[in-house]
Amino acid sequence: MNKYFQTLLFASVIAFFVFTSCNHNHNLDPILAEAQAIQDEALHLGIGVDSIINAKLLIAKDSSDYEFLNQLKSEVAVWRLSLVVVPGLKHKCNHDHGEHVHIVGSDASHLSPADNKKVQEEWKTVIDNINQRVRQIIL
Repeated sequence: MNKYFQTLLFASVIAFFVFTSCNHNHNLDPILAEAQAIQDEALHLGIGVDSIINAKLLIAKDSSDYEFLNQLKSEVAVWRLSLVVVPGLKHKCNHDHGEHVHIVGSDASHLSPADNKKVQEEWKTVIDNINQRVRQIIL
């Protein structure tokens, strides 16, 4: 596995622990709260997709399988980088280094709550499609 993907995987794991160890701001607009729930589902699905791809890379039998899995891994990386953060969401964390706010991804505060939800649905659809393709691969 090349360094780019190792770094991406490491960053994904760190992001997962940050998201799951934080207290979310639940005073959001109800539609933005739905958008956040969709985003959270997509993030967790992305972590699962990474795990499946990595497991399949370990047992890939030929170079075409390996290349296809690496292509999917790249698609997941691009998907992850296209994250649009739901506005108003603040992750207040209490770690050893004190309380702080995490901001990851593009800002969508200029969009309406309905548009923010639509962005999250479309973002989740991308990882759903990648997930389906990954699960169809039989090595």
